[in-house]
Amino acid sequence: MLVNIYKLRYYLSSLFGRGCYKIWPNIAGKYLRKKYITLLDKTEYASEQEKLDYQISKLQQTCQYSYKYIPYYKKLFDQTGFNVDKLKYFDELEKIPFLTKEIVQDNIDDMVSILLPRNALNYVTTSGSTGTPLGIYRTWELVIKEHAYTYHMWKRVGYGLNSKLAVLRKMPTGKGGTYFKKSGKLYLSPYHLTDDNMSQYIDVLREFKPDYLHVYPSAVYILADFMRRYNIEPIHSIKAILAGSENVYPYQRKLIEEVFNCRLFGHYGHNELACVAGECEKSNDYHIHWQYGYTEILNENGKPVNQEGELGEIVATSFDNFAMPFIRYKTRDIAKNTLKTCLCGRNYKLISGIEGRMQELLITKSGHCVPVTGTSAIHSNLKDRLRQFQFFQDDPTYCIFYAVKQPNFTEADEKAIYRVLKEKYGEELEFRIKYVPEILPAVSGKRGCVIQKLPIRFNDNINND
Repeated sequence: MLVNIYKLRYYLSSLFGRGCYKIWPNIAGKYLRKKYITLLDKTEYASEQEKLDYQISKLQQTCQYSYKYIPYYKKLFDQTGFNVDKLKYFDELEKIPFLTKEIVQDNIDDMVSILLPRNALNYVTTSGSTGTPLGIYRTWELVIKEHAYTYHMWKRVGYGLNSKLAVLRKMPTGKGGTYFKKSGKLYLSPYHLTDDNMSQYIDVLREFKPDYLHVYPSAVYILADFMRRYNIEPIHSIKAILAGSENVYPYQRKLIEEVFNCRLFGHYGHNELACVAGECEKSNDYHIHWQYGYTEILNENGKPVNQEGELGEIVATSFDNFAMPFIRYKTRDIAKNTLKTCLCGRNYKLISGIEGRMQELLITKSGHCVPVTGTSAIHSNLKDRLRQFQFFQDDPTYCIFYAVKQPNFTEADEKAIYRVLKEKYGEELEFRIKYVPEILPAVSGKRGCVIQKLPIRFNDNINND
């Protein structure tokens, strides 16, 4: 059906020019949004067989479309002997080689559908871990789909169309200052979170009385730390913190929930729009939406993980992406597997956490890659004397630990940091502490826990001890 819609749009463009594409999101947006939400309402408690049938059908549609309209996949499928008309079982998908960011970058012109004029598409770039921009073409319909899935996840915690939302994330383009209001939302800048400004943030939030706060975890953590240090009461109107775009570390969740006196709900997604997952009202585990795309969690050998707590890379295949399909796309995001099922009863594969991007791992002298989650003990022990910290590594023999200390920080606290790092990494990695007045945000407004400049590959060297 959607393919026919795109053909109609292509025909209209030849008659009336680009204008028809500009008005399309307004005409079709409400219909498509309702369509996706209705799908989720009907299927989130579907049987396992219904789930499998749906995914096979969508994989067939995706591969058939890609073979017909995407030059890169036409060539790839012919070279590998993959027959799109014979895809009936999930293991047949393994015949398709993995897609990487580097492949996308090198084949960008052949990755875009020949069916769609590029001036009809939404073009975004993501710098990713290497700093090299990755260009992505998306249809407006796919963006609407993303919004619909996010809204449906938020509904689990009571969010509705009339809910008041405050946003502490990247500010919309062209807006300056620390805050502004638009379309019933309050937008707060993540770039100006200083002790001189944060009292203003609190005042504006109290006046606005939001029901929910949509945030980067690192940004709301800074605000929560400020409120804790100055014993500021919670903003009682806020029912939940809706967090996304960054990994949520245990020490961040603990402080944020204590200070705001409400639950933090994590959400996972990416600009490529091939996989989405989120927590529910019953659990902190991430529920992977099988209606959104086909997701594989694979170990270093490219095989599905099958053990409790086992780490694997998220490999995703997009559904409904008729501009630039991603098939078996290596996201470079690391998930922790769980064999549990959720008390909520929804039929979703669970992962117990997102360990972060590969570039958010540290590399030891012997070449092992280690997540930084275990270092949350630093904050737990020094929360009154250490405001923020960040790891920076551009050398395989040592790592810089940037720290923002409180006035009461002592030499004993520094020794405590070295002790925790020693317990975690032993002699495998040397650390050098450097004290800075603040951890500056990236252009996006995020403050990652790790700035990793060394290349990392997911292999048998990942160590999660």
